[in-house]
Amino acid sequence: MTANKPEDLISSTPDAELLSLIKNEKSINYNLSEEEVTQQQRDGVVALNILIAHFKDMQLERLSKVTTAKTLVALKDLGVRDYALGIHDPLYGSDLWSWLLLLAPSGYRAPVACLLALSSYEDGDSTTAKFALDIAKKDNSSYTMTTLLETVIYKNINPLVFQEMRKELHPKVLDQLGLKS
Repeated sequence: MTANKPEDLISSTPDAELLSLIKNEKSINYNLSEEEVTQQQRDGVVALNILIAHFKDMQLERLSKVTTAKTLVALKDLGVRDYALGIHDPLYGSDLWSWLLLLAPSGYRAPVACLLALSSYEDGDSTTAKFALDIAKKDNSSYTMTTLLETVIYKNINPLVFQEMRKELHPKVLDQLGLKS
């Protein structure tokens, strides 16, 4: 269930059960101690890793909507989103983010759309990348990642520059989250 063309990424009616699970899922509480926030971020990374594993193995029927909801909520956190940036895999990246974007309801689409934009751009698909950025802006006009990606994509900066930046950033993200590389 991935998009065949960029226009397919426009949201349809969200799954009611998934929407309910998202609404009941707790966002990361930044008022807690640094250690507790980091633990919540790690829980989001675990949900993301489970989602990716099922996607890679094409076992989407085994993927629970709870895990999908946890992932969508967790991706709103910049640390979890940056973790997702660092584990980009060209073999499944664009398909994964397209699929997740199709499921994401309003208010949860910007991070996923930005991940799709970057993945598509690195795969040489600037049309989908630009379309995904438009989706991100419509979902959250102040989402800062869109500004960075717009600069990269519309100035046609070599994707290798962004790949190198991600390689440098990922160990720092892992360290911040208390994860091993």
